[in-house]
Amino acid sequence: MFGGVFGGNSQKPAQPAPAGPMGGMGGMGAGQMDPNAQLAAAEQEMEMVTDMFARLGELCYNKCLLQRYSDEDLTKAESVCTDRCVAKYFQVNREVSEKLAKYSQANQQ
Repeated sequence: MFGGVFGGNSQKPAQPAPAGPMGGMGGMGAGQMDPNAQLAAAEQEMEMVTDMFARLGELCYNKCLLQRYSDEDLTKAESVCTDRCVAKYFQVNREVSEKLAKYSQANQQ
């Protein structure tokens, strides 16, 4: 779901259940995943999103926020810096994901 946006393509997605003896998906319709595989994929995605937000927060905090707190609100400069930091992080993440996807497709052919 968020893999392309949040850089979650570093691990293989869960695979569907192997075909049953009748050649189908073991009683499931085409395109459906085993509920355990769905749960594992959702947990993996949640971990990736949580990790991404932690890294993003630490990176932009260290870059943009003053270490001395003279006011409880962000200054305009801190706010602008934080907005730009987050935007650049997502832009770079998207570009890297696109390049990795193209590279992966080229290697599969």
